[in-house]
Amino acid sequence: MDKRQHIVVVEDEPAQRQLLLDYLTKQGYRVTGFESGVGLRRMIERELPALVLLDIGLPGEDGFAIARWLREKSGKVCIIMVTAAGDTTTSPSRSIRASCSPASRACCAAPAER
Repeated sequence: MDKRQHIVVVEDEPAQRQLLLDYLTKQGYRVTGFESGVGLRRMIERELPALVLLDIGLPGEDGFAIARWLREKSGKVCIIMVTAAGDTTTSPSRSIRASCSPASRACCAAPAER
């Protein structure tokens, strides 16, 4: 079994999802991507990730509803809400670090920093 921290990216925009998946993989994380909450819900039944990067503006069920459901399932999973709206020139690392609360930064720490 892979012992790396598992991060799930839920983003309906394929290019944005792939950008985050590529960046996080290069940082040494085990990553999984889904285009909606459906895949996340199925995966949560088998495994709890360390962190979920959750798009706010998902079609159908939005990120806030999925976050509430995830909190009901487990308070142990860190959640960072993300959106592709706005500045698209910011690097993924800068965007992720800027959006992490102090409590979530432990989940975001690169494997080499732990």
